[in-house]
Amino acid sequence: MHFTNVLVSIVAMASVTTATLSQRMYDEPLQALDIRDYEDVHEEMLAARDEYIEKRDLFRRLGGNAFCRGDKKPYSCEEAVPGPSTWATKWRKCGTCGKKDKLGAKCNC
Repeated sequence: MHFTNVLVSIVAMASVTTATLSQRMYDEPLQALDIRDYEDVHEEMLAARDEYIEKRDLFRRLGGNAFCRGDKKPYSCEEAVPGPSTWATKWRKCGTCGKKDKLGAKCNC
């Protein structure tokens, strides 16, 4: 019984030591990161976010790439898929329109 307690204690101490050392190894690179590098990366992230928001708003204002079609509300949002000839247009369902959307309104797929 005494031998088992000693063995369990040694294993527990080894795991605690390993966890502490590994945590220190992961923390050191973060502390070595230069503050200027962080600021540059942060500015790039903010610029990319602003660009995304502008493009998203433009896409919403211009309308989507599909139309609300169907015979009952809520209509299904369907985009035109070109067929083998100009008159053979097929429609592919890609979602549902909102309850307030009218028949033929543009929607996003």
